[in-house]
Amino acid sequence: WEPQTRLARWYQLRSCICALAPGGDHEGACRLRCSPGRQAGPVVNWRMDSGRLAAGAVRGVVGAMSMTGYRTLAAEFGLLDQGTPPERMADEAIPKLMAAVPERMRPAVVDLLHLGYGALGGAVYTAVPQRWRRHWASGPLYGMALWFGYNAGIVPLLRLHPDRRRPHEVAMLAADHVLYGLVIGRLGGRPV
Repeated sequence: WEPQTRLARWYQLRSCICALAPGGDHEGACRLRCSPGRQAGPVVNWRMDSGRLAAGAVRGVVGAMSMTGYRTLAAEFGLLDQGTPPERMADEAIPKLMAAVPERMRPAVVDLLHLGYGALGGAVYTAVPQRWRRHWASGPLYGMALWFGYNAGIVPLLRLHPDRRRPHEVAMLAADHVLYGLVIGRLGGRPV
C-alpha cells in the first residue's frame, strides 16, 4: 500500500459514510473527484437548492409578518411601550436615510426592512443541517438565536442605545421570536 492509495481509499470510505448519514447526500456529502493521473481528494458538495432557499425566504417573510401582527396587538394592549428593534434600527442606525423618507411612509419602510431581515433569516435557516431542522424546537431556538444575535452583535456593532425594557416587554419580544421560529420551521407542517 502506498500512502497515496491509502489516502484515496480513506476518502472513498469517508464519502460512503457521508452519503449514508442521516440527511443523506443533499446536505454536503463528501465525494471523490477522480480523473486519470490525478490523486483523489475530498470535495464538499454544498449545493444549495434555490427552491429551498426561496421557500425559506418566503417563510421568513411570513414569520416577520406574524411578528409584526403580534407586536401590534401587544402594543395595543399596552404590553410593549418602547419601539421595536426594526424601529430602533431605522431611527438610530440609518437616521439620514430615514430623514429622506416622508413621515407618513416611515412605518411602511420600517416594515419592509423587517420583512427583508425576516426573509434573509428564513433563507439562512435552510442552511441549518436538516437533521436539526427536523426537530420541532429548531425553529423557535433559531428565532431566539436571531434575537440574541441582534442584541449581542448588531446593537453594539451599530452603536445603538442598549435596550432597557421591563421584564414583560422582554417576554413579549422573546415570544414573538419564538413565533417567527415556529413559522419558518413548521409552516405547512414540515421543515424547509
